[in-house]
Amino acid sequence: MLPLQASAGLAAIAVAAARLPNKIVSRIALKLDGLQRENYDRAEREGIFHLREKGEAARVENVLELVTRLKQICNFCPVIGRSAKLDDIRERLRTLEAEEHRALIFSQFADDRYGGRAVAATLKSFQPLLYTGDMSTAQKETTIKAFKTNSAHKVLILSLRAGGQGLNLQEASYVFHFDRWWNPAISHQAEDRSHRFGQVFPANVYIYTCENTIEERIERVLQQKQMLFDEVVDDVSIDIQSQLTTEELFGAYAQFCVRHGLPAYPEGEFQGLLPDQIRERFGVNKLHSILRDQKARRRFANIRLRAEPPGTGSAP
Repeated sequence: MLPLQASAGLAAIAVAAARLPNKIVSRIALKLDGLQRENYDRAEREGIFHLREKGEAARVENVLELVTRLKQICNFCPVIGRSAKLDDIRERLRTLEAEEHRALIFSQFADDRYGGRAVAATLKSFQPLLYTGDMSTAQKETTIKAFKTNSAHKVLILSLRAGGQGLNLQEASYVFHFDRWWNPAISHQAEDRSHRFGQVFPANVYIYTCENTIEERIERVLQQKQMLFDEVVDDVSIDIQSQLTTEELFGAYAQFCVRHGLPAYPEGEFQGLLPDQIRERFGVNKLHSILRDQKARRRFANIRLRAEPPGTGSAP
């Protein structure tokens, strides 16, 4: 039984949500071609070769370094800078500009080769603004003020960790997820910068995935985790949701290892199993106890915030 104050708070949230326009989520699957495809395939082959050379010495961090590299190439070709995602976004922005709509673009990276700065440079005809974690407080405030007061800026590009919460950006009614973070809840929070009280248009959200890449596998795992969360966890159990971040990370890692015949961690009866596989074999109660296990949380604590190794251009 929830306390009366919590119940009243949830009721207020429900009333506010009922007044909001719809949020429409579209998943866009794109094919890599040309040099972008060639570079992706080469990076995956070489990365798998080096991981297999490590054998039992391969660690989670080694796999995450490769996963990060592959995700970056899904964003931009490292040779010519072409981006299948931006080709699609550019065409959509032309239509939005003609209809006087504005957009937010979120990326987990902020650098000028694979992240927000690269996106801004490519879309400069739309007078984009950039909001990243390495900016000062004054710079961030100036950027937000400029976007809110000058409609000539059609696009605001934000690093996911810096701009995904705490901002009111109802001036934009379109949201593009240029790439995905491990935890779906963080992406949902980012979308809600636009989809919040005061928004007068439906919030249109576009989620990009490149076919036959690590992104496609991550997307599959994240959807499994969302279904799992909906099934076994109460919506108000915020602490459990935060623990699922670790399971999402391990799930994508384990699936990657199984696909390429690599050693998976942790060892033991659950070695290499995804959470939904644990549920099928051992039951929901067992899975629930694993998710709540404090020892499991500590075991994965060292990788929880290390999805992006130093120097890859991600912003806090």
